[in-house]
Amino acid sequence: MNKKYLTFILVFMLAIANVTLLYSQDADSFQKKADKAYASYNYKDASEMYAQLAQNKVFKVRNLTRLANCYVKLNNTQTAEKIYEQLTLLTQNSADILKPYAMVLKSNAKYLQAKQVFIDYIVASKDTASVIIDLIGCDSAITWMAKPTSHKIVNQNAVNTNLSNFGLFANNKKAYFVTEAKPTSKKDQYKRTGNSFLRIYKADVADNFSINNPKLDSAIYNKEKYHIGPLVTNKAGDKFFVTTNYEGKKGKKIKENKLKFRNNNLELYIYTLNAGKYTSQPFAYNNVKLYSVGQAALSNDEQTLYFTSDMPGGFGGTDIWFSNLTSEGKWDKPQNAGNAVNTIANEMFPTITADTLFFASNGHIGMGGLDIFKATGNKTNWINVSNLKYPINSSGDDFGLSIYNIAADTTNGYFSSNRFAGYGSDDIFAFTFIKEKPPVFAVKGKILKKPTTVSLPGTTVSLYENGVKIVDNVKTNPDGSYLFDLKPEVDYALIAKKQKFQSDSVLLSTKGLKKSQIFTVDLSLDSLFEIGKIINLPNIYYDFDKDNIRLDAANVLDGLVQTMLDNPTLKIELRSHTDSRAKDNYNLALSQRRAASAVNYIVERGISAKRIKAKGYGEKLLVNKCKNNIECTDEQHQANRRTDFKILKF
Repeated sequence: MNKKYLTFILVFMLAIANVTLLYSQDADSFQKKADKAYASYNYKDASEMYAQLAQNKVFKVRNLTRLANCYVKLNNTQTAEKIYEQLTLLTQNSADILKPYAMVLKSNAKYLQAKQVFIDYIVASKDTASVIIDLIGCDSAITWMAKPTSHKIVNQNAVNTNLSNFGLFANNKKAYFVTEAKPTSKKDQYKRTGNSFLRIYKADVADNFSINNPKLDSAIYNKEKYHIGPLVTNKAGDKFFVTTNYEGKKGKKIKENKLKFRNNNLELYIYTLNAGKYTSQPFAYNNVKLYSVGQAALSNDEQTLYFTSDMPGGFGGTDIWFSNLTSEGKWDKPQNAGNAVNTIANEMFPTITADTLFFASNGHIGMGGLDIFKATGNKTNWINVSNLKYPINSSGDDFGLSIYNIAADTTNGYFSSNRFAGYGSDDIFAFTFIKEKPPVFAVKGKILKKPTTVSLPGTTVSLYENGVKIVDNVKTNPDGSYLFDLKPEVDYALIAKKQKFQSDSVLLSTKGLKKSQIFTVDLSLDSLFEIGKIINLPNIYYDFDKDNIRLDAANVLDGLVQTMLDNPTLKIELRSHTDSRAKDNYNLALSQRRAASAVNYIVERGISAKRIKAKGYGEKLLVNKCKNNIECTDEQHQANRRTDFKILKF
């Protein structure tokens, strides 16, 4: 949000900047006039005077510092950046300058430079706590901008001007938002900006959710003297919860820089429309002498009113609070929404949809200024607080998100931002969020007779989940084809088996896959009719210098178990082989232990020990040239480390 309102409406530290001076001090110099304007929050006039004063050496650092801060308040962070850069040279990187300089760099999306200046500040000040959230936010912003969310945003240029427009709420094809305009007289001028006080405008919501035909709202709640808005309504559209400035003279008195001010805080008023007439009542917990209340939001059942306030009992500057509607139709004592949402900084602009709270904050990890966050829960119980990331958020102030339409696959709504790409100061944006559908996975293929491309219909194909659980069995179609649906984030094994054929298997996984995918896996089965035939058992691996059967090897051996169950006259020699990279005798013994472990695994699953013989060959039957003292690649050695079996009888 425009910094000129951050103190005024959002932070609530001073709700009216054209303060009433209870007494004045003669301005006997241009310096005093500038200081007086600055102390009065009249940043527009103060900036013009400090710009002239900064040319003199007297109080140069002080005047430049205040000039930079004026530009920050006026949302001219690019000019402020140049001044802070100059100040770092004049003050030899004073910590008092480094911190606001880093914040301005972050607001200008210069994240790498901002990160370094934050680090320089920590070194100079030994203060990590006050900037650690902003420092982390620099890295987060870079990551989020590299991977935008699926939000599509559109500037609503039919209602945006070169001034501020924000806080849009839509209901029943009508939109209400806050805007400022050029003042028609000094009486209407908000001295901080030189523009008019805020007023509520109405507009139409088109079928494509664009906002059109803006007009000044003529309702009675829009007739107040100072700032008015934002506004929300109930679903029926006959109750209006309006944020306004207190107009009277009972505001809290403040002394600052030898000046006295009256703090005109914010109030919340509830207007009811009945038979064309409005009645109004103040929110029972307004207290303009102590704090501000505003920016209301109603829960879906309209039984809970959320709002922003700096009332005592909060965690920081402004917090999200709520009040429940009693059976008598009154709002009960406000409660703080809790420290999962609220921080030592500022939280504001709540919106509630079902069990999701949207709010703006500069106290959680963000991209710069205010960011929009969401949390799940209700009232004082909130979890999963998360940043909506880019492009909803930017390096500027992003706030006032409201939801207008929720469909099966999309959500439509609005938010406000003073990002550089905007049309004016604060702009209203529409967004469409296309819900990401979970990825869909499947595996298909054919079962073939090895070594040909002849299909094997009627073959049983089993799908194992996480190595142990059979989730499905199918018989292949007349063309030998099969198909399985798969789930995300699961390891699978496929085993194909048919009587008089050696089973074949493969491992596959959907873990870590973000996009939908159909795996194509063809398996080939060896005929078992040939005595003396040697059939390889793929994917049987052992840990280094171990002979125990691993889970991945067990899947393959389970296929061999099934083959022997399907072919009860089959007798085999199960053979284990090593590469040549250890001593011959050692390799021979290791291969025998591994062959024996595999045989024991098969026997334990019901196969007679008389039908299977364990034989370790060590490095005697290498399949390539990689003998002792021959240099080979790891892949060549891997080819020699294998398990197979030889058909002895069928």
